[in-house]
Amino acid sequence: MKNKRKIPAIVKSSFFTMVTVIVWITFEVVKIFMTKPPPSVSAEILSPIDPALDETTLNKLQQRVYISENEIGNIKIATATAQPTSTNQPASASASVAQSATASPSAVATTGATLR
Repeated sequence: MKNKRKIPAIVKSSFFTMVTVIVWITFEVVKIFMTKPPPSVSAEILSPIDPALDETTLNKLQQRVYISENEIGNIKIATATAQPTSTNQPASASASVAQSATASPSAVATTGATLR
């Protein structure tokens, strides 16, 4: 019979430790090359802001005129509608597809949409 020698535990531990370290280093190198560098931010943006409130600007805000939606009312924008082409010349299939695929501004105005 053949006599099998066992591999010592220290050799097994050393092998698995070496494999772990190689995999760890490989992942770290891949991470370094795959991550984007942080964006550069100007010093003006990084500077701290003044915690004191500007009272003149706040007073200007209170003096503004505000109009509610009831005062504005319904605003409808009328636009010119597209005129059909003459019936003497047949329209090509691509032209009719292009016309039907684009939204016309008159469709929005006729639906009663309001501006806000």
